[in-house]
Amino acid sequence: GSGATAEVAVSYFFGGPVANVPVQWNVLAEPYRLSPPALGAYSFGDDDDTWRCFDCWWQPAPPPTPILSGSGTTDGQGRLRIAIPPDLKDAQGDAITTSVRLIIEATATGSDNQTLAGRSQLVVHKGDMAIGLASRRYVAAVNEEQQVDLVVVDTQGSRLAGRSVSVE
Repeated sequence: GSGATAEVAVSYFFGGPVANVPVQWNVLAEPYRLSPPALGAYSFGDDDDTWRCFDCWWQPAPPPTPILSGSGTTDGQGRLRIAIPPDLKDAQGDAITTSVRLIIEATATGSDNQTLAGRSQLVVHKGDMAIGLASRRYVAAVNEEQQVDLVVVDTQGSRLAGRSVSVE
């Protein structure tokens, strides 16, 4: 990918731009798993952790982790652009190779030391399509064939007919 740009827009309550004020920003990442509502029987994702539970309400998801931070100053229109690189790395510096939800937080401080904060999110997909698998049975015997249905969808969860995929 080519990365993304997040734009922070700071304005007064009456709508005028807040120009030339400092802004502190953070980008946090959390795992993202595509889950189209119409395809609930299908599992999307590539996770090798056999003990991970995806639908366990009693097991809270890990909190988002900071991956980028910085500061800047709003321009004359009260805007600041944050460049998000295409090659994201986690907090340990390892490449993020799965789809993630990015949470972009920004805090602007006015000349009166009042702060204004905002937050938005962006999903970064690691491909332009996803493959979902649905087992026809939940339990199978050793050395017994198991039927698995496959669906290919775009990043919005819409089916993509006629796509050729290779399954290993």
